[in-house]
Amino acid sequence: MNTQTLNIKNSESQSRVYFGASPVSISGKNKNKEVSAKKSIVSNKKRTAVLQEATYDTMEGCLTAIAERKDRKAFQRLFESFAPKLKSFAMRNGVGMELAEEVVQETFIRIWRKAEQFDSTKASASTWIYTIARNQRIDLLRKRHRPEPDFEDPAFVPDAEPQPSEIIARDEEANKLRNSINLLSPEQQAVLKLAFLEELPHVEVAEKLDIPLGTVKSRIRLAMKHIRSNLGDIR
Repeated sequence: MNTQTLNIKNSESQSRVYFGASPVSISGKNKNKEVSAKKSIVSNKKRTAVLQEATYDTMEGCLTAIAERKDRKAFQRLFESFAPKLKSFAMRNGVGMELAEEVVQETFIRIWRKAEQFDSTKASASTWIYTIARNQRIDLLRKRHRPEPDFEDPAFVPDAEPQPSEIIARDEEANKLRNSINLLSPEQQAVLKLAFLEELPHVEVAEKLDIPLGTVKSRIRLAMKHIRSNLGDIR
């Protein structure tokens, strides 16, 4: 009967276990495990980096990254994309360069602090950011140009209650306007909604709809022409 003998030889460099005539290196196995573990860590880091880079491809993704982990790279991406546009937007709406820069600064402070309030199901990233900028512009203008109230001013005198005939006439005008808008093409309705209801600049409308700026202006011009033609004698 053949009997396999187990011999363990220790040395300073490594230990070898012999099962019969086949040596197995214990230290070699450990090294292989260490190499595999290191490769796995590197692979996970690369995968995480790729996912994070994909996050920065969209403004919505940047806002999510700021909300979840205060991601500074995502914040920088938003700032580089929107800061010049917000400054131009503020200046086009009646503020000087100094106040426009303050509007941009206050807007991004609120983006950093309140990014978790962004809901992509309710508004796009650009709409949400421009809404903050509009509010900041209004607030800063109020703080700088807040006059003492004059209660003798006619503006403080309440308007007279409208007569029933006036109410009926206003309702009829509103219905005519609504019907005129419904007669427009879907493309014209889309640009009017963004330009007048959401108050986006024409450049932002073009970016959002992925159409040339000239097309945006042309659609708005044609839409207004059709509305004026349909409204007729509305005051």
